[in-house]
Amino acid sequence: MKSRLLVAAVGVPILLVVLLACPKEVTMALMAMLCGIAAWELLHTTGILRHTRMEIYCMIMAALVQVWSYFGCPALPAAICVFVFGLLLFLEALFAYPDVKFEGVTGGLFAGIVIPLCLSSIVRILLLDTGRYLVLVPIMIPFIADAGAYFAGRFLGKHKMAPVLSPKKTVEGAIGGLVTGVLSMMIYGLIMQLAFRFQFNYLYGAVYGVLGSLISIVGDLAFSMVKRETGIKDYGTIFRAHGGVLDRFDSVVFAAPLVELLLILLPVME
Repeated sequence: MKSRLLVAAVGVPILLVVLLACPKEVTMALMAMLCGIAAWELLHTTGILRHTRMEIYCMIMAALVQVWSYFGCPALPAAICVFVFGLLLFLEALFAYPDVKFEGVTGGLFAGIVIPLCLSSIVRILLLDTGRYLVLVPIMIPFIADAGAYFAGRFLGKHKMAPVLSPKKTVEGAIGGLVTGVLSMMIYGLIMQLAFRFQFNYLYGAVYGVLGSLISIVGDLAFSMVKRETGIKDYGTIFRAHGGVLDRFDSVVFAAPLVELLLILLPVME
């Protein structure tokens, strides 16, 4: 517990400085690094794909997704990049078969494209006109909802939510996460309104909180399923007691694109 609090006490301020104060290129570089590490964790730590060159391809591709999201890469070069990446994976698999099987290739595609593409929503949100004020939302909701679920489950949890995938998760914890997710958006809206004079739609904010918290649970359970199937406890140790990048950002993977979509359909602030 003390180790988790220590990592949070150091990591959260650094994250806030990078997102809110540093040049936007720094955020892009940070996301590229995190996605590259996440790709390695998903493939190597789980044992889904242990092939050095293929792992490197996936890490490079994961980082490139953040770069082209930042610079607005046209569709054709992006499509060519994805094609070359997929082709390289299959060529390597063909020469390495049967040591590398189809599941390794599909795992590589997921690690190199799907996860980083979802997380690149953070970069695109930052590039919006009010991006500096909105970029915290796709991270804040999952993190605070996760903390709320942890404490609610610890003190009130009685009914298991997914006993096979994640034995410690409870229905009471999920409800606690939902409540804290909504509260985080209400407090965020109040700060934006009072400190920065934005007009904040609290009804839309509640929608963000509810949907963001729910999809955070989906992300958490989805990556718990991978851990369960591959027999690992954590994806890594980069965040010490918090585990690896995927252990910390699993709930953000699906929440980030959801928030980006909501910002288009239901603009919460103007």
